[in-house]
Amino acid sequence: MPSQEKLKIKFGGKANTVNATTYLNSLSSFVTIAEEVNKNLNNQEKISINIQAHKPGSFEVFLELVTSAYDTVDVMFNTGVTNAGDLFKIITGVYTVRKFLSGKKPKKIDEVEAGINITNSKGNTITVNKNTYNIYNSNFSVIEALNNNFESLNNDSSVDSFEIYEKGNKPVFKSDKSDFGFLTDQELEEIQADEKYVTTRHSIRVFKVVFEKKYTWQFIHKGEKINAKILDEKFLKGIESGTERFGKGDILEVELEVLKKYDESLGAFINSKYSVKKVFNHIPRSSQGELNL
Repeated sequence: MPSQEKLKIKFGGKANTVNATTYLNSLSSFVTIAEEVNKNLNNQEKISINIQAHKPGSFEVFLELVTSAYDTVDVMFNTGVTNAGDLFKIITGVYTVRKFLSGKKPKKIDEVEAGINITNSKGNTITVNKNTYNIYNSNFSVIEALNNNFESLNNDSSVDSFEIYEKGNKPVFKSDKSDFGFLTDQELEEIQADEKYVTTRHSIRVFKVVFEKKYTWQFIHKGEKINAKILDEKFLKGIESGTERFGKGDILEVELEVLKKYDESLGAFINSKYSVKKVFNHIPRSSQGELNL
């Protein structure tokens, strides 16, 4: 069954008109971003965007975002996006990330359970879902569409704001004239942070136990030896009190945080530092049976 989401784009200003180039470039950019988001998610539905009749007053564009199933579906991929409303949130999320970064590299990227924490050059942090970040971080067409959108707005002296509203007239994105200049240009290589943190749940095997807090333990993780500090205070207190006893080859089920730093010579992120943020379970070597890591 087709799914739809009604939305509004508003060009703020004193006049009831807007320059044709600004209007066309902004709408064309929005359509490009919507289509690229839908395509990048391997969505099994096609998307169409319809313009509804203008209303008198400040210049507002009423749009209808419609998704409907293709006649044949070759790719079935669970992206967590099930309808036009979910798709709209990712589209507006892309605009939000652009404004948040304001053309500068993120200071830090941290992958968490809720999604992706992005810290900007000012030290402020927002959380976006992984689909939003991955599209903004890798799709050249989306980046170019945003560049074109805000360049047109910046060059039009009659427009003093650009806003997107969801149904019920609820604002979900707004940028003012003072923002446009910072939002006009960003390249994909400028989006990558110099470092990022990735936190996942893993089982790691104890290789060397170190009982002093300031030193790192040694573990076997995915067949490789790593050094990691244990930050779980409750677990450390158990060691100090003698309730936790360890031996080489024991297994810990943990929340493992990995600091990845970008290596320009390789063009890739390299694991730089490991930390055990929380210990969920301890399996002594004598109790492991046929466990394999």
